[in-house]
Amino acid sequence: MKKSLKIVLGIVGALLLLIIFNNIKSCAAENEKESNMNFKPALSTKEIKCSNPLINGELGSYLEIKDGKAIINFIGIEENFMTKKYIQKWEVKVCVIRNSKPLPFEVKNVSGQSSINAQLLNSNASPISNLDEINGFGNSIDELLSLKAGENKWVTFTFNYGESKKEDIIKEIQSFTLNSKIDFKEKKAPAAIINSDEVNKDDLDKNMKAAEKATEIMERQVKMMDKVNKMSKDK
Repeated sequence: MKKSLKIVLGIVGALLLLIIFNNIKSCAAENEKESNMNFKPALSTKEIKCSNPLINGELGSYLEIKDGKAIINFIGIEENFMTKKYIQKWEVKVCVIRNSKPLPFEVKNVSGQSSINAQLLNSNASPISNLDEINGFGNSIDELLSLKAGENKWVTFTFNYGESKKEDIIKEIQSFTLNSKIDFKEKKAPAAIINSDEVNKDDLDKNMKAAEKATEIMERQVKMMDKVNKMSKDK
């Protein structure tokens, strides 16, 4: 009886320790998450100049970078769903202005595949290590092209870069370039309509002769079958 009681008490004790350990672990995780989410780097905003005052690509014919600069702002900390690691989230804001050059196409024909992207550069005008060109998702190209001459609009690029609580992430970023591409919606060609007047007369004659010959052969075969049947009956 005493031995059984000791076993039960031992199991209960182990379960209590496990519950206490999980509670401590959970509290530590919550505290770490709160600490990360409340982090803000000392260098949280910065103004940078464009390496090229013109926008590379098709949009460069109709839009210009206002004042030749951009602003980088810290947004917050984001937890990676897969790795569960905390990463800093930033934005780059660029103001573009429409020039007076008229569009040689209609804006409604511009495809959603069109794009405007930002490339962040270091002091040597080289791309920042481990930071690819930032896709400008959410930036509507047709809205930019719909601006009237002299009107401007802010274009925003968001990206994740740098581990949580790490300082001076944007210190090495010194300049930027904008790259663009305009695609157009595919136009479906109308189905071809055959005009009987346009059909080649020689082809029609050939087809008619082939049909007549086939009919003649069938008639001969029918007559031959009739003769065979008649001969069988006479026997």
